[in-house]
Amino acid sequence: MPDLALFDFDGTITKTEMFTPFIRFAVPRVRFKLVAAFLSPVIAAYRLDLLTALTVRKIVINFCFYRMRETDFLRLGREYSTDFLPKFLRPLC
Repeated sequence: MPDLALFDFDGTITKTEMFTPFIRFAVPRVRFKLVAAFLSPVIAAYRLDLLTALTVRKIVINFCFYRMRETDFLRLGREYSTDFLPKFLRPLC
């Protein structure tokens, strides 16, 4: 059976959206700042409702994780889900 990865970027099972915190966690600071500066027009277009959140997330992911090895990405996902994410989960009923 394949592994299953679940992401909650809109705050359904967490107390807040988790996309930006994951990017900040997973992307080195210098690269994050470069991507943020380079993609500022994309972010502005999103805030003006010219682009959807899904479109922006795809663009950000492509820039942030370009040429990253799959094993490194999976390691970051595991670290985030065990070390960081539990603090933000909503209580079960």
